[in-house]
Amino acid sequence: MFEAFTEVRHLSRWWGPEGFTTTTRAFEFRVGGEWDFVMHGPDGTDYQEWISWTEIAPPERIALLHGESRGDPNAFESVLTFAPDGAVVRMGVQIQLSGGRGPDGMAMDAAGHLFVAHASLGAVFVVSPHGEPLARIASCRGRTTTNVALTPDGQSLVITESATGTVLRARWTPPRHG
Repeated sequence: MFEAFTEVRHLSRWWGPEGFTTTTRAFEFRVGGEWDFVMHGPDGTDYQEWISWTEIAPPERIALLHGESRGDPNAFESVLTFAPDGAVVRMGVQIQLSGGRGPDGMAMDAAGHLFVAHASLGAVFVVSPHGEPLARIASCRGRTTTNVALTPDGQSLVITESATGTVLRARWTPPRHG
């Protein structure tokens, strides 16, 4: 399983939410190396992505910094761990959302997607039930997103931006799984 993260030919086959494809611009798997790529959403939206590896300890651990580009102030840290367990390998994912003050409000939808309002990055981060970062929903009013909740129908997020006293609403469409 470790190897699935070390070569672009593997990553391009499975990286990202269901229905997305990936185009790689540059890839160098080593500490300090970078992966510069674009994820193409099923709706035609392109998402510029950038990863730099900060630690590689085969076959047990990979640490990385993930953002939209080098120097992205909203980049986050992830640590992937791999542990053999009989005929399978158990994988763990830890994500560190930085930026001064940490996460504040959280919510989870019926499918297990976690929504984390970050109190100083002005965004709600969406994490899949498997720990994969799926989206960053940026506030259009300010950088102090302190609470997040789902509407009763699960189709929208209600986000509080406390510095401006604004309540925002963002439509949420979970990724489709075929």
